[in-house]
Amino acid sequence: MPDDTASVGIGMDAAPVFAAQAVPGAKLVFTPHPQYWIAAGTFTNGEVLDVEEITDEAEIPYDNTFAMQAVLGKTNLWTVSAAQS
Repeated sequence: MPDDTASVGIGMDAAPVFAAQAVPGAKLVFTPHPQYWIAAGTFTNGEVLDVEEITDEAEIPYDNTFAMQAVLGKTNLWTVSAAQS
């Protein structure tokens, strides 16, 4: 494979998350430590967000929990908790 002809990486929801240029014979290691956030707004799929301009966000703490519930209150503040089954 010639140099600069391919990339390898990790994707999520059909979009690239981590990527690196493929190099013959190279061992590429990815160690992601993702954080998940929720925000309300009018966004388009694939849009790069300016995190400095988002003011009503909340982190979703996935600590071995597979279902979370987020509620946006009247004052535009999020309440995030483990979902009740």
